[in-house]
Amino acid sequence: MRDMSIKQAGLLRSYSDRVSFITNGIELSETELHRLTSFGVHVMDEVVSHLSGDDGRVKIALDAGGVVDCEAVFIAPRQRPHDELLRALGCDADDTSGLVRTDGFGQTSVPGVWAAGNVVTPTAQVITAAGAGSAAAIAINGWLLQLNLDAAAAA
Repeated sequence: MRDMSIKQAGLLRSYSDRVSFITNGIELSETELHRLTSFGVHVMDEVVSHLSGDDGRVKIALDAGGVVDCEAVFIAPRQRPHDELLRALGCDADDTSGLVRTDGFGQTSVPGVWAAGNVVTPTAQVITAAGAGSAAAIAINGWLLQLNLDAAAAA
């Protein structure tokens, strides 16, 4: 979420000359702070207590006191993959992302279990998740065919 928030602030600055980034507990390095401010992002090292709105405006109340009045608020989403079943089956997680680890075809560390979409790729959108699901389906079909061929040969 931290990196997404920083990227989002920079992206929004490409569309508006009035972008404020309220850190809300995110600690920026000197380099990150310099890059954002050099790009024209107003950085506020504050914590948000709550949001309210009326008449098409948003008011951001800060813990330290004060209110920021603005037209729009963007909040980086917290990714929460629904991978409980995969975890319960014992699928290994990627050391870096913490998401379920798969090979290039969606096969997990558990034989016969495949995964695709945002349970394995945090940036997966519907179209990329569908494509990964299709690739996994092809791999599953090949795996099942191999099992059938092996069973027939053994019989």
